[in-house]
Amino acid sequence: MMWNYGGWLGAVWMVIFWVGAVLLIAWLLRQVGSGSSGVNRHVDILEERDAQGEIDAAESDARLRGMR
Repeated sequence: MMWNYGGWLGAVWMVIFWVGAVLLIAWLLRQVGSGSSGVNRHVDILEERDAQGEIDAAESDARLRGMR
């Protein structure tokens, strides 16, 4: 029988392989998806700091102009 090649240890390794493959694909998709939103993340942080009063609107606008 072909299914008895590795016994139960082979089945464990097969499960570990497939879980690792799925996790690797998920990680790669997250990396590709987040690559283009770097500037958007900085804009969100600036807007949040402005809303909390850590920086004023003039400084926020100056930093936004510096990013573009």
